[in-house]
Amino acid sequence: MANFTQHIYDFQAIAGDTWSGVVFTITLNDQPLSLSGAIIAASFKNISTRITEQMFTIGDGLEIVDTDGVLMFGGVEMDMPHGRYNYDIQFDLATGERKTYIGGIATLTKDITP
Repeated sequence: MANFTQHIYDFQAIAGDTWSGVVFTITLNDQPLSLSGAIIAASFKNISTRITEQMFTIGDGLEIVDTDGVLMFGGVEMDMPHGRYNYDIQFDLATGERKTYIGGIATLTKDITP
């Protein structure tokens, strides 16, 4: 039986600003998960409306830093209205498996600068 830990990462950012991001290391059975050939996407859904507001993919907010399980998410404009969002990062692996290894709540605050 595979043993993996789902990363729950809640964060705050300012709506409309560039979010610097975070780096994750994904492991399976205490070994780095191979990201070689993986298709990875992040989706942000407004908690109140349940509408998907923004998506990110490899080259657009997601970067495989090392195919041995290291993924960076960030350096992107959080181009959504202020509010709270459920998000997850889904991995379509080269093995054909589809897994959601990362998720959480993103809170976007209103920018007070005009």
